Amino acid sequence: MRKLRAKLSFALIAFSLIFSASNAQDCILPEPFTGNTGANMSVFLTPNFVGALTISDVDAYIVATVESGLVIGSQPIYGVSQTNLALWGDDATSTDVIDGALSNELVIFQLVDGDNLYDLSLASSVNFVVNGLSAITTAPIVTLNCSADEVIETVLGCTDSSANNYNDLATEDDNSCTYTILGCTDSEALNYNVLATEDDGSCEY
Repeated sequence: MRKLRAKLSFALIAFSLIFSASNAQDCILPEPFTGNTGANMSVFLTPNFVGALTISDVDAYIVATVESGLVIGSQPIYGVSQTNLALWGDDATSTDVIDGALSNELVIFQLVDGDNLYDLSLASSVNFVVNGLSAITTAPIVTLNCSADEVIETVLGCTDSSANNYNDLATEDDNSCTYTILGCTDSEALNYNVLATEDDGSCEY
C-alpha cells in the first residue's frame, strides 16, 4: 500500500510539472494591432464593459482576434472608463493574403494585462461588418486564459525515445541516454566489439 501511494504521489507530481510547463510554453500574448487595411468597423466599449475589468498594468490593452488567431484590432485600456476599438477587415482587392476579418466573421475579445491573458465572454456576439458600429453595453465574463510568467519546471533526463532509459517526463536532455548495441562482448574473440553492450552470440575464435 505504501508503494502504491508513493507511485500515485510521483504520478501526480509529474503530471503537475508537465501541466505547468505546457501552460507556460503555450501562453502566447497577442501583440497589439498595427496597420490599416482600409476597411474597418467601430466597437464602442461602454463603462459597463470597461468597469468589469480589473487592470494592473499601465500597458494593458484589449485585443480583438478571429478564430484563426489573427489580430484585427487593439486598444489601450488602462485608466479609461470607456473607449472605442477599431476592428480591421480583410482588404481582398489589394493583396491575396488575409490581413483582417472577413465579412460576418465572429470577433473574439481578450485582455492582455502584463503577463496575463484573459478571455472576455460577451452576452451578445460581435460579427465583423465593414463600416459597422457596435456597442458592448454589458459586463463581460473575465476568465484567465494563461500567464506568460509561469515558471517552466525543468526535468532532467533522457529525451530520446529510442534509448533504453527514455524518460517521457524529461523536459531537458542530460546526456544520460543509454542504448543496446548488439555484438561480441568477449575480448578474447577475433571480432570483439568494444562498443557492444549485449552479446549476440556472434563471437569468432
